[in-house]
Amino acid sequence: MFLADDEKVYVATYKEIILIFIAFSVVLFVLYPKNLLKEQILQDTSNNDLNMIYLQNMLRQDPSNESLIMLVANNNYKSGKLKASYGLLKPLCSSKNPEIKKNANLLSYKLAKEDYYIVKNAEEKSRIKEDMRDLFKNIVDNVYYTKETLDKFYKESFFLEMPKYTYRLLKEKISYTPDDIKLIRDAYYLADRLDYGPEVLYNLNSLQNKDIKNRDSWILAEYNYYMKKNNLKDAEEFLKVQAQRSSLWGEKLAEFYLATENYKEASQTYMQLYKNSHASSAKKSYFLQALKSLQAGNFMKDAVSLGHRYENRYLGDAEVRVFLLKLYLAANDLQKANDLSKKILTQKRR
Repeated sequence: MFLADDEKVYVATYKEIILIFIAFSVVLFVLYPKNLLKEQILQDTSNNDLNMIYLQNMLRQDPSNESLIMLVANNNYKSGKLKASYGLLKPLCSSKNPEIKKNANLLSYKLAKEDYYIVKNAEEKSRIKEDMRDLFKNIVDNVYYTKETLDKFYKESFFLEMPKYTYRLLKEKISYTPDDIKLIRDAYYLADRLDYGPEVLYNLNSLQNKDIKNRDSWILAEYNYYMKKNNLKDAEEFLKVQAQRSSLWGEKLAEFYLATENYKEASQTYMQLYKNSHASSAKKSYFLQALKSLQAGNFMKDAVSLGHRYENRYLGDAEVRVFLLKLYLAANDLQKANDLSKKILTQKRR
């Protein structure tokens, strides 16, 4: 088809196209069901700029519509307009609509994290990180994460330096993999750092039952924890239980009594070890330690009585004989010292 000479081609300007489009959008908004239009925009990702024009016009008609604000914020985010998106989201983070509030907090955190890596100013970075901490608290406190995103937020807690939240998320991770020794070990160390007493002991108990290879180390860690906290009563009860299964722990119980100046209890513990032992060298060592414990507490009569009761068993042992003689003399029991000296002389003649 050819145009006549006097006909001119009319080309609309860019401004006119925009005005026509806006007019068309308004008509469309009035005539087209609002929710259906939003669905269409959500499904159409081919032209984000076009979607933004639709949404902004819809928002002008309904400025308090939180769903629309959320859609505009999302589209701003997709367009790289982080600050514009963040400004829209801020009031939505306190929305009474649970779903809006959740999505606003999650997207705000994502925006803040991206902004953190963009800005160079140290003070600005610090401010953004503080905002991220507030958003992170909302996300975790309201459980806006899923099992699939749990690990992501667990790692974020390290980035944000929020150990209390790290521990909360770590406990949840353990709930999904209760036999993961590494996670339980991490929970123990973190609970200790946070001074979560009952949690420290709970995790130590789990490690003692599950990390069999290192069980003795975790048992020792529990004892050291009681001592670090100066919890002497629980330390004593713990040692009593452990002493039933091992002479090493029996020795620790005796040492504990010496350290706490319970000298008679220390002596009794060494004598119990003496009775349970079958090796003569060990029995001799425990016997001497029992006597020395009584001496340390200045219970000289008790020490003399104990030594006299067992002296005949050690007449042939020069070290024990000399020790007992010195003990009797130190206690000023000259009669027992004299009697023992005679026994020694008789022993030598044989």
